[in-house]
Amino acid sequence: MEVDTRCVVCNRLNEDGGHLFFNVNMSELFWQGVQMEDQRALLAGKSSPIEVIHHILQLKGEEQMKLIVLLWQWWNERNKIREGEKRRETQDLTYLIQRNAEDFLKLGVTEDECTHKPIERWQKPTDDFVKINSDGAFSASTGEGGWGYVIRDGDGEVICAGAGNLSHQK
Repeated sequence: MEVDTRCVVCNRLNEDGGHLFFNVNMSELFWQGVQMEDQRALLAGKSSPIEVIHHILQLKGEEQMKLIVLLWQWWNERNKIREGEKRRETQDLTYLIQRNAEDFLKLGVTEDECTHKPIERWQKPTDDFVKINSDGAFSASTGEGGWGYVIRDGDGEVICAGAGNLSHQK
């Protein structure tokens, strides 16, 4: 029986965990994007998966969670590529990694443990500036989204504003 062992991400022969997670050129970009290049270099030097796990278990809180989520998201990305899907952009993966890590860290925190930030209200810019506020949303399940912006002067008066809908056909 012939088994194709090429890396599905870069087509290099003999994909293994060390190669996939720490040495594929594309993976290095999102390690940098989440500011964990130093951890990537340390883990790439480990000689076994057990050493990698021990290293990860020694990390604390946010850094540990971000690294675990990074490995999980990259494995998911690899599997999607294997199934013929297009690889996502590095900045998209970087955002997902950071957002998922933050969300997972919040799961075990009770409301009393949360530090409540005061609600920040919009403030008008100084006289010689304009302020641009923008926002957008997208639902992958429906392919629908929307966007909006407003530009205000130093008096808080609206100079220009806009909004719209987006539709992505699969």
